[in-house]
Amino acid sequence: MIEIQLPQLEEVARQAEGRLAAIESRLAEIEDRLLLIEALLQQFVSQREIKEAYSISEMAEICGKTENVIRIWCREGRLRGIKRAAGCGTSKQWEIPHEEVVRYRAHGLRPSSK
Repeated sequence: MIEIQLPQLEEVARQAEGRLAAIESRLAEIEDRLLLIEALLQQFVSQREIKEAYSISEMAEICGKTENVIRIWCREGRLRGIKRAAGCGTSKQWEIPHEEVVRYRAHGLRPSSK
């Protein structure tokens, strides 16, 4: 039979308490990081709401291209854009419907119609 002395038991208990405190501290850090990740994810999701149509600048950001490239693609029929009235007067600006953004992400540009 193994005989353990009281001072040895006390030392083992102190070591276990130290390890437990370290684990609890690390767990608290992990919980804090998880809360931060959840908050950032919620912020990301709220920024990515689905819109009916996207502006040229929004589509440029989605595609990683310049606004001029997006306008050219719309004029050439490579992206299906719609000209909408913009502000006062007769000027119009391109809008890209959500369905076209989904199609572009899945299949890329349409063949050039020119």
